[in-house]
Amino acid sequence: MLFDLINDPDELIDLGGDPNHTAVRAMMYDKLHIWARRMSQRVTMTDADIARSRDGADEVGVLIGLYEENEIDPELSARYRGKVPKRE
Repeated sequence: MLFDLINDPDELIDLGGDPNHTAVRAMMYDKLHIWARRMSQRVTMTDADIARSRDGADEVGVLIGLYEENEIDPELSARYRGKVPKRE
C-alpha cells in the first residue's frame, strides 16, 4: 500500500498500483531489502540448534482468529488453557 499523506491523510486512496508511482515503489523495495539484510536479521544458530530449542513444540503457535473453543482440536489449544480434559 502506498498513500499520499499530504493530499490523502485518511489513507483512503491506495496508490500502490498506480504506474505513476513506480519509482517510489522501487525506492521502498530497495530500502526494505537493505533493512532486511542487515546483520541483526541473520540467524547464528544452525537448523538443528533451533529444532532442539523448540523442545518438540512444532504444533505450538498463535491462535489467530479463533473465537469458539470448538473450532480447534482441544489438544492444539491445551498450552493456552492448561491440561486437556480426558475424552470419553
